[in-house]
Amino acid sequence: MKLEEKTKVVEELREKIDSVKGLWFTDFTGLPVAEMMKLRRDLREGSLTYHVIKKSMLKRAVEKSKVEENNEWFEGACGVCMGDDVIAGSRVLSAFEGIKVNGAWFDGKAIPSGNIKDIAKIPGRDVLIGKLLSNLNMPIVSFIGTLRDILGRMVYVLDGVRKVKIKGDENGNKSRDEGQEISS
Repeated sequence: MKLEEKTKVVEELREKIDSVKGLWFTDFTGLPVAEMMKLRRDLREGSLTYHVIKKSMLKRAVEKSKVEENNEWFEGACGVCMGDDVIAGSRVLSAFEGIKVNGAWFDGKAIPSGNIKDIAKIPGRDVLIGKLLSNLNMPIVSFIGTLRDILGRMVYVLDGVRKVKIKGDENGNKSRDEGQEISS
């Protein structure tokens, strides 16, 4: 590759690095081609991309970007995963056999390789939004249940009053509304 081509590749890679929220630096040593294709397919489902590039070119792109370089990221056969969903990327890479995550960069912070598995355990965005909405909805549902219970008790009391008026009290006396006096 000529110097101009390398410079162009480095610049394009830098632009991609600056445009995403998450970067995962991996070592794919010994990974068969078929497994690499499966990895890329799994990452594409989460709107993520995976690039295999020369270390020197990747280092230059990282140096020119907003990412603070960490030498641990460039160990072994170096690949980089890029995308905006940091949980999905961490989940796919952590679950995939044959890939070692050397470290990551999320929203301006370097993440050590040991924390990637912890990030992968976080529920997905849709699950978290669902839990949030459920928790926001819970007070309203409880309030409606309380009101329904109060109305139910009130109906029960009014029904008891109606029965007393129709049949009379326990002593057989009818209510005043029907024109009879209640004896004392």
